[in-house]
Amino acid sequence: MISYNFYSQEKGSRMYSFDIDEFNFYKYQAEFKIKATKDFKTIKNEFPEDLMQSIISCSDEEWEIFNTLGGKENAQINEPDYYESIKKMDIDKNYFELKHKLEFEIDQTPTVIIKFYFISQDNLQPQAGIIVMQKYDNRWYKTSMKMVPNIAMVVLKLKTSELEKIITGNLNSPELIQIHEKVFIKDKLDFNRLKIEMDSWYLDDTKENILKKEYFKDPNSIL
Repeated sequence: MISYNFYSQEKGSRMYSFDIDEFNFYKYQAEFKIKATKDFKTIKNEFPEDLMQSIISCSDEEWEIFNTLGGKENAQINEPDYYESIKKMDIDKNYFELKHKLEFEIDQTPTVIIKFYFISQDNLQPQAGIIVMQKYDNRWYKTSMKMVPNIAMVVLKLKTSELEKIITGNLNSPELIQIHEKVFIKDKLDFNRLKIEMDSWYLDDTKENILKKEYFKDPNSIL
């Protein structure tokens, strides 16, 4: 059984946020699949999507270190049995399906969060995940979500369709209008406010909160 722990196409408008100066939101075309490769020598990680392929393909410690910002010191090395399962997995039955990404900069460093589903032959339900990555010396590396925890949680937990509506202002329900008014200040999206709004749905089991969770929360996110 293959198990991952993930805790990052249609171009949208450039937006502005209080958490980050500005960002771009992209929604991938339906069923945008990333499948593993067996050949480490072909991996360059020149684009965020390249890194996603490298992550699902990673089948040894050297590959893990190559993918990780900070190298061996920061790499999460798995047990040998895990890497063996990657080598043997059916790439047509175990793959990533990319949903959307946010592009922005942190201290002038290109940064991306990609949201994806892990499709596995062992699980009937896809598993939602995110990867936070940064670009150094023309190569993308996965890094910790600790630098952008609120943004990362919003990207993970909200349905792609609903996050897109909030960002673009394409609001088609009273609930979305209400959320939009709470989380936008002077035409800037405040991800901290959006995270607080989402957290409030879990404080009380009111009918309104239950409906919001059912409608806005991604059912494939375990958080």
